[in-house]
Amino acid sequence: MTITGNVAYDNSLNTIGGSKFELLSNSNQYGVTSVGGLVNLKTSVSPYVADTVEFAAVGSTPLTVNSSTTITTGMGPDRVLLTRLWSKGTAAIDIGNSAPFQFDQAEINGSRFDASFGFTSSGVGAQLNLGTRANDRFGNALAATAFNRTFSALMAGGNSVIQASFASATQTMVTFASNITLTGGSPAGLFRYWRGTVSYNSSLVSLTNFTMQDMTV
Repeated sequence: MTITGNVAYDNSLNTIGGSKFELLSNSNQYGVTSVGGLVNLKTSVSPYVADTVEFAAVGSTPLTVNSSTTITTGMGPDRVLLTRLWSKGTAAIDIGNSAPFQFDQAEINGSRFDASFGFTSSGVGAQLNLGTRANDRFGNALAATAFNRTFSALMAGGNSVIQASFASATQTMVTFASNITLTGGSPAGLFRYWRGTVSYNSSLVSLTNFTMQDMTV
């Protein structure tokens, strides 16, 4: 199924319950294969209830968003999962803040971003995982995640972590084709990567309160 217009979901006035939003596709067999307009999602702001946003495509055909994608979550230990997403417009993900000892997390695998990508978090210990899975949850192999324009992450909560690829990867799992701008809080954030499976140009990397750590043994 193709959605020719916009997709909008707003549960941001909910201060008690949680939100779960899924946009799923299975290689033209069922579900949504593409969105012609923009995607704008806002989950609940309940501080102790987890929200989940998942975009996922199974098979060879990606889930395509032709315009901008904006995802904003609230106070809980929220999760954003993007698998085989092809984002042709700008993409912005804000996983907000969280209560103490509740950690926000986003995971992006097998996806492609043809315009600028921006990630924001303000909770302590927030984590962004990029290309950390070889297969999707059904066992199908995943290609690399590619950021074909600027990539920026503002993770102001302290002790934030970006992890790119994984120890046993045998191919490139993450590609950065342009500028990388990482800004952390206090204590500083950490960008962990596995050499040989993450492609980037070191001269295009800008770090503020962030440290890059080569995890290759």
